[in-house]
Amino acid sequence: MEEQFLNWIERKELLFYSIVILSLILSRVPVIGRFIKCINTLIHESGHAFAALITSGTVLKVELFSDTSGAATILSNSWWAKICVSLTGYIFSSAMSFALLYLLKHNYFSLILYFLVSLAAFNLIFWVRNLYGIIWILIFVAICGGVLYLNISNLTLVWLIIICTIVFSDALLSTFELLYISIFQSKKSSDALNLSKITWIPAFIWALFFVAQAGIFSYYSIKLFF
Repeated sequence: MEEQFLNWIERKELLFYSIVILSLILSRVPVIGRFIKCINTLIHESGHAFAALITSGTVLKVELFSDTSGAATILSNSWWAKICVSLTGYIFSSAMSFALLYLLKHNYFSLILYFLVSLAAFNLIFWVRNLYGIIWILIFVAICGGVLYLNISNLTLVWLIIICTIVFSDALLSTFELLYISIFQSKKSSDALNLSKITWIPAFIWALFFVAQAGIFSYYSIKLFF
């Protein structure tokens, strides 16, 4: 039934892209938009945390905030590990935006939901300890769990299109925001600033790198549907 519905949606392109536009509008609504955009924040900070584990570092905590920002407090054992951790946030977000759209395109609806629920639950169990982060994860998991339980094709696909669109757009636009900040407020350029301190390469150069990799992933993501 899901495959039939997706095929119908693809024939009704106006409806499909209307949902995409709706999700982009929702992302700008003060409360709802910030809630949805935290999905990409979760993915971004998880990228830092997973990179720390791979490089034998220690993840002390991950925080999600109501303004859609996040923070991962990590202890790394070497300069190259610090580089890997600082690099991975934006790259992981871009890669996951492509992966989610790929799974959506090929009808793996349940797999997307199980992955997102597992990622959120893993963060809640091991890393996230601030109040907003805990509440956000509980609500997000409850929504995804409810969508899985109801198993209504229309509802499932609309929810997944919204999620995938938000992750895709935020993964790309956040790199441009970082580039702007790295030029005009370099002391607030987060990952680019960390990489600059480690490598002595200016923060805006690292921001340009993040924009470039996000652009590449976005190009291939768009090719999936156009």
